Amino acid sequence: METTQLLIGDRDAPASTGATFARHNPLSGEIATRAAAASIEDAVAAVAAAAAALPAWAAIGPSERRARLNKAADLLESRAAQFASILTTETGATGGWAHFNVHLAANMLREAASIGVRA
Repeated sequence: METTQLLIGDRDAPASTGATFARHNPLSGEIATRAAAASIEDAVAAVAAAAAALPAWAAIGPSERRARLNKAADLLESRAAQFASILTTETGATGGWAHFNVHLAANMLREAASIGVRA
């Protein structure tokens, strides 16, 4: 079973309280995945980490931003089968719909990458 942690400050972490929640397969009722249940403190830490990361992101040029967003899209697509399987299990979606959404997300990253170098 897949367990999802929080991503705060470029590191995976459990919720500060240790709390998790189960996501159930809507078709079978079985637990599909578990995820860290963020606390208010975790949300504040995530916002602080994002704010701390912004100056470094803003300092890189548009070509490097484009490269990083395209790399993220490539990584997402390289794991499309895994993400689609999780999406299917968690939502009851068909495999085709799940794959469509994974590739849509990758294409949105690619679009964001292209916008950053226009102007």
